Amino acid sequence: MDPMLESVWATLQATQHVDAATRRAAEHQLATLQQQPGCALSLVRVALEPTIGGAMRQLAAVLLKQHVRVHWSTAAEGHFPPGK
Repeated sequence: MDPMLESVWATLQATQHVDAATRRAAEHQLATLQQQPGCALSLVRVALEPTIGGAMRQLAAVLLKQHVRVHWSTAAEGHFPPGK
């Protein structure tokens, strides 16, 4: 499996953890991952994977939408190109 996909998948799973500290750490990790090349593609792959539960697929799709809004559109408030 692709290392970025593994990281994104593990981090998405951790965002659903019962422990609040684990969730916060996962949210911080997601912000870090979104700065890396390949994150958007990994989110797409998770969102489209039929063997993954609907809630996780939906989470990946929402994060992808946010990622595109912030990192791809120079007109977006707070635009921040990925990898910079």
